[in-house]
Amino acid sequence: MSLPDRLNTLETAGLIQLAQLEPDLEYLFRHALVQDAAYTSLLSADQKQLHLVVGMAMEQLYSDQLSEHAARMALHFEKGGDDQKAYKYLIIAGRVSLSTYANQEAEQQFRSAQALASCDAERVAPLDGLGEALSRQSRFADALQVWNEGIKLYQQLGDTNGVAHLYARSARVAWHNGDTPESLRISQAGLAAVTDAPDSSDIALLIHEAARASLFNGLPNKALPLCRRALEMAERLGAVDVQADTLATLGVIPDLSPAEVLESLSKAVELAETSGLLSIAIRAHHNLGVMKSGLKGDQQAARYHYLKAAEAARQIGSTSEELFSLVNAAEVSLGLGKLYEVEEMLLELEELLKAIADPVPYKLAIDSKKIELLWMRGEWDAALQLSRICQSEARQRGDLQRLSGINHDLISALFELQLWGELENWEEIEAVLAELVEIGERGLGGRVWPYVRMSTLRARQRRFQDSRNWLVKAQKAAHDQPSFWNDMALNIAETELAMAEERWSDALIVAEVSAGKLAQIGNRWHWARTLQDWAEIHALRGEPADLLRAQGLLREALAVFDEVGAPRYRDLVKNRLQALRADIYAQSLAHQKDARELAQAGKIQASFLPKEVPNLAGWQ
Repeated sequence: MSLPDRLNTLETAGLIQLAQLEPDLEYLFRHALVQDAAYTSLLSADQKQLHLVVGMAMEQLYSDQLSEHAARMALHFEKGGDDQKAYKYLIIAGRVSLSTYANQEAEQQFRSAQALASCDAERVAPLDGLGEALSRQSRFADALQVWNEGIKLYQQLGDTNGVAHLYARSARVAWHNGDTPESLRISQAGLAAVTDAPDSSDIALLIHEAARASLFNGLPNKALPLCRRALEMAERLGAVDVQADTLATLGVIPDLSPAEVLESLSKAVELAETSGLLSIAIRAHHNLGVMKSGLKGDQQAARYHYLKAAEAARQIGSTSEELFSLVNAAEVSLGLGKLYEVEEMLLELEELLKAIADPVPYKLAIDSKKIELLWMRGEWDAALQLSRICQSEARQRGDLQRLSGINHDLISALFELQLWGELENWEEIEAVLAELVEIGERGLGGRVWPYVRMSTLRARQRRFQDSRNWLVKAQKAAHDQPSFWNDMALNIAETELAMAEERWSDALIVAEVSAGKLAQIGNRWHWARTLQDWAEIHALRGEPADLLRAQGLLREALAVFDEVGAPRYRDLVKNRLQALRADIYAQSLAHQKDARELAQAGKIQASFLPKEVPNLAGWQ
């Protein structure tokens, strides 16, 4: 039975009805099940013919809208047996899905195209797109495997641009997967593979990725010239995406002036957003947030940029980048004293973590915020335990940036334990600081804070000359890298050294400056902690007015620690206030005793004098 005969039978049975005769014959089905039954009743040859007719009709009808209808056309040509056209439209559909961040759909479309590829030249495009779809779903190991196959095919075909592109993307994905050394190895292998290739946007992309990998492997001196080279090539070729991405990296390379840093990152944000480059906008916003916080101490601006980055990551379906940006927003919230808020944020981050194929590097990022939260609450032993686990994992993965951050948190907890008499020796502090200094001198995390912490250690050990030497090194490094937090670091070191040397007036001046700066930027927890130190300096100097001033400062700190949820610090301040009240009372009693003794002495001295002034001849 032919197709027209089948349609007439269905119409007679009342299962379909004629909708129109002209310009084309058109029927409406009474129910979708009827449509399915009618379709399955056709012979396979008729089905194939019908799909081919529909596919060709769509090509003619939508000749100027092929991208919009590519997925449906691919389906019809595939079922119609025209693999060549099905392949063509699957590639188009996959690229459209990537452009709208429908990453799972893109994965299916590129896999279907891969199955239809008839030669190596046709296999590379679906591999390229499939790797991108997988990487956006945070399936990094799968993406690397797919792209490795694609690189080999591009090399066989002599396509150096394709080789450069996939090497660059692979290096970035290796970094996202937490394998920083592998990122550098891949980018260097890529550069070696395209040594004699002519300039192109893909070559510029690879050069920039090599610069970025060098930076995160502690090789900033290699990163800067590569960045400059990539930027020049991208500008000359009009590759806006590479320009924006390179500017986002340039803005975090050490030893650039603050003006150049902020200019580079602001331009990166502008280029990325105006060109709809959401993936690059994520990086640019994130890096701009980091530098606005570092250079100016602008916590609110930093939080804004981190949340903008997280929003863009959510739009493109990149869970890993969303999580990374929210981790940094949590760090700002910690400084602002929103400890309860961070506790809730960490629960949300744990949920996001479940969607990532290799969660270890992102778990490290979340755990680093847990460590900060623990020591800011005064749970130092728990902070130490988690720090040591994360420290070992970061070392094993070669993640120097994460290791630097974890070591800073570890030192913070160790210093607090030492300050309050709960640390028996200096061995771990010495080892961690040595590693921190080494990483900082390789360009990751900066040099100022490691030097400052070394100065603090030596001051507490009463090795004053060593402490001064480290302070001088920190001052020189801060001169090369001026920033708000570097200035704060120097203040901390100067305060510690002045206290250790009992130069109370100097220590008071610096502590007051530090507290004022922290209050100005709304960094409530650190402000309260500085008030605590400021009060202690007054208490140690011990003059009558000092004890009263110390009491006032401690009451302010107590209110903040109580408000933000730092119970250990609250209790420490309460205990110190109680001790101060006892000291003030004792001082008051001593003053009363002194006054009574002076009064008695005055009476005794007065008894030695005559009641009336004697009259002596010749004397007045």
